[in-house]
Amino acid sequence: MKNRRYKAAAVILAVLTMNGSVSTAAQNGWVQENNNWCYYDNSGNKVTDEWKESNGGWYYLGGDGYMLKSTLIEEDDDYYYVNSSGMMVKSQWRTVPNEDREEDEPEVWWYYFRDNGKAWKQNGSNLSLKSIKKANGTTCKYIFDDEGRMQFGWVNDNGERVPEDDAYKEATYYCGDNGDGAVASNTWARVILEDEVDDNGDTRVEWLYLGSNGKKTVGVFRTINGKKYGFNDDGEMLRGLYKLKTSGSKIEEAEKILEEGDLPEKDDPWDVYYFSEGSQYGTLQTGNQTIRLDGEKFNFTFRSNGIGLNGISDGYIYKKGRKLEADSDLKYEPATCDGKEYLVNTSGKIMKNKKNLKDGNDVYYCTDKSGVITYSGMEKQ
Repeated sequence: MKNRRYKAAAVILAVLTMNGSVSTAAQNGWVQENNNWCYYDNSGNKVTDEWKESNGGWYYLGGDGYMLKSTLIEEDDDYYYVNSSGMMVKSQWRTVPNEDREEDEPEVWWYYFRDNGKAWKQNGSNLSLKSIKKANGTTCKYIFDDEGRMQFGWVNDNGERVPEDDAYKEATYYCGDNGDGAVASNTWARVILEDEVDDNGDTRVEWLYLGSNGKKTVGVFRTINGKKYGFNDDGEMLRGLYKLKTSGSKIEEAEKILEEGDLPEKDDPWDVYYFSEGSQYGTLQTGNQTIRLDGEKFNFTFRSNGIGLNGISDGYIYKKGRKLEADSDLKYEPATCDGKEYLVNTSGKIMKNKKNLKDGNDVYYCTDKSGVITYSGMEKQ
């Protein structure tokens, strides 16, 4: 039917030409019809679903044979875009309306079309970040899904957006807003959790660090700008007093210590660390620190590697960093270490070679040269 129709049209055209109304006798190549362009092959058939070239540009003829404009085109699992003139775009960004928009999806998707016209997209299961140079000359990395759509916000290892409020926990990369999309790297990310409160009753805020490869720093100690930080399995920067199980620079388990009862015992398989909550926010602390737990102040001492002292050191007794001290009302108090009872004063100093020291309850103590209690009673020795 098509061939017959085109043949009939050719006869009419020939007649019209003879009458001086039309200047061509047969349709071939590019022809304008109904305010649009179509392309006829050498047999006079209208070309459909195919690219055709004109003056160095490529144009796509749709299923009805007319040139498409301002349209995303899928062909052989690749994606292309033609502009308002119908020409294939190359080496540029384009937005495409999200016609099948679902909840938490944007109104438009961003695509980047390479110098061959194909959109960058994810191929296979291995995530690959794409480097694209901006107009200002800087090169940024981006993540695209398997349909060529630029991902934004928090994105997981599979290159998929994670839109939930606490998306950072499941995500690996942060890619800014939909109009940006660049993978953040070598920078801090601040997450505000509006519906949650922290230990002080304030709106919960978490800090995460994105490394040079764009990945969230997870379960590790890391030195950033000369200062050491710790991060849990969700990537949250540690703040405050923590008991940790570690292996080298890895943090295998992390539990925050909020009250005295949370402190581990001397032989427990945990080490205690303190990450500043003050001006050195989040940095691993060493040396002497006064820390408040559930409204009460405690004195701690941490080694140069951040681990709390454990056992006897310089005349003081420590239990996972905490210095054992006598209550101010008692003046002196027994402190146990490795199965022995020592006598310490209010500053934690071990009382060595003492005789008949009386505490606030009128109990007398005597100690040996190591400070071990040799006598305690209501009468003097």
